[in-house]
Amino acid sequence: MLYRRIGGWGILEDWDRDKEEQQAALDVLKDRYLVEEVEEGNKILLRQHNLIRSISLEHLKKLDEIDG
Repeated sequence: MLYRRIGGWGILEDWDRDKEEQQAALDVLKDRYLVEEVEEGNKILLRQHNLIRSISLEHLKKLDEIDG
């Protein structure tokens, strides 16, 4: 599988959900091997499967088209 680094746990703070919902969503993604945790030095980073990245970019382009 190919993964792309997306940052540490701080990325979860951007989600408009409480901590329990954030953790549940992350657990689902990890259970499906769409993200994984990686230790780098004293940091825990999340790595994202390329499939999620591709779909996210497609949706972002559509949102940009809607916003004009």
